[in-house]
Amino acid sequence: HRKSIHDAGEFGMTTKIPEHQNIVGKGIDRVDGHAKVTGKAKYTSDISLPGLCYAVVIQSTIPSGKITAIDSAAAEAVPGVLAVLTHLNAPRLKKNENDKNNLPILQSDQIKFAGQNIGVVIADSFEKACFAADLVKVSYAASKSKTNPIADAKTMLAAMENAPPEKRGDIAAGVKKAEFKVSATYTTPTETHNPMEPFATVADWDGENLTVYETTQGVFPSRKSIADIVGIPKDKIRVITHYLGGGFGCKLSLWSHAVLAVLAT
Repeated sequence: HRKSIHDAGEFGMTTKIPEHQNIVGKGIDRVDGHAKVTGKAKYTSDISLPGLCYAVVIQSTIPSGKITAIDSAAAEAVPGVLAVLTHLNAPRLKKNENDKNNLPILQSDQIKFAGQNIGVVIADSFEKACFAADLVKVSYAASKSKTNPIADAKTMLAAMENAPPEKRGDIAAGVKKAEFKVSATYTTPTETHNPMEPFATVADWDGENLTVYETTQGVFPSRKSIADIVGIPKDKIRVITHYLGGGFGCKLSLWSHAVLAVLAT
């Protein structure tokens, strides 16, 4: 409200808003604006720590099925490569009860979606990690994937105890009474948020303490998710985001690459 007095009449209360909070409609400078436009802002990918290594993911080329074999010998032989993590040798993670989608993070041979992270190559330079990742050979046993999201949604709704109604109102009757009718079909391609700052994670272990520099809109939710998934106390974890180059919601939840960085470190 632009007024200094907000009267919530139906609740029988009047609250005086402090003048320093009366900012709606005014031109307010961003506190991080000057640092961002002058290039002084340091984003997650700008973080440089002693002994910093680089991790590059290997992704599934099929949408559904299982991994039957992984040959990482050629990648491991590349000078500067420190390790190749897959479901065969990755540390076991604690089951995350909060993960409704049960997204796999190098814990099994099951493939649930195209582009699933199935491995990570760790090297002393980004270029070596990229080169080695291309040398990893993966064999699959593909299975039929689900490609009808509407049908899948109906199946999930049918299994819910308190499912919302599939239909509301009488559309046919409404259309029949309408004075004007417009009929059209709209389709949209698969898209994703594309903020100016790409995703990045830098993880640093110091004994039992973990510091994670993360591109996130929520440092505390990220800390809780890491604690739940990795299985370590929250008070042993710090999640730091100095600046964020856009998020739009796609940086609200923890993504699997952040956990991969923790495992790789």
